[in-house]
Amino acid sequence: MDGSPAAKAGVFRGDALIAVNNEPVPSTKVAEWLNERIKRNGVQPLNVMTARAGQTRSITIVPEVVCSIPVILATSDKINAFTDGQKIVVYSRILEIARSDDELGLVVGHELAHVNMKHIEKHAQNQVAGALGGAILDVVFALNRVNTSAAFSKAGGNIGMKAYSMDFEKEADYVGAYYAARAGYNVVGAEPLWRAFAQENPKEMVYAGLHPTSPERFVQMQKTGEEISRKRQLNQPLTPEMM
Repeated sequence: MDGSPAAKAGVFRGDALIAVNNEPVPSTKVAEWLNERIKRNGVQPLNVMTARAGQTRSITIVPEVVCSIPVILATSDKINAFTDGQKIVVYSRILEIARSDDELGLVVGHELAHVNMKHIEKHAQNQVAGALGGAILDVVFALNRVNTSAAFSKAGGNIGMKAYSMDFEKEADYVGAYYAARAGYNVVGAEPLWRAFAQENPKEMVYAGLHPTSPERFVQMQKTGEEISRKRQLNQPLTPEMM
């Protein structure tokens, strides 16, 4: 790929790969073999031997640490993006709403923050805790010969899963803006993204649900952009001010 460590080192399309760290490349399942060597090698320089037009070359590739979570574009008329911890999915409708790559950077940064801040795991833990609390009530009713059909367990799990959801979303907005800024996107002035979301879904203007209202997100993003801009002016590291 253009800009990749291999491209920077001088590996080109059409080059034949002969050896990696002095190990001959097999004739079958090359991709799996190569992935295993790269994974095992970690961040250490990788020596590869290539051939082109009958001439061999020894090239040293210096690996770069990057995010391993792929960003996938899915066709949908819904205005949404989500992560399951293994990938980030952005629905195509967002491409019509966002005015720039900077605003798209905020969307991806938000989902990446959910992963790194372990919000998915915390949601699961809260769900288990809520279900256990509800199960106690189910047992109490069962001892009195009342069959609740695990209604309290289910309700408790649902309540637990939603616990702190709004706080998680605010944290993801904040941390995600830093991720986008550190990736080179200009987050100052990108806050109208949330206003555009609200125009598409007016109820978010006044009803928070599991997410902050759009005006809240707009104001928070504006403040976060100013905070990031101030740090840049002072040559300070772009690190979120976590409590």
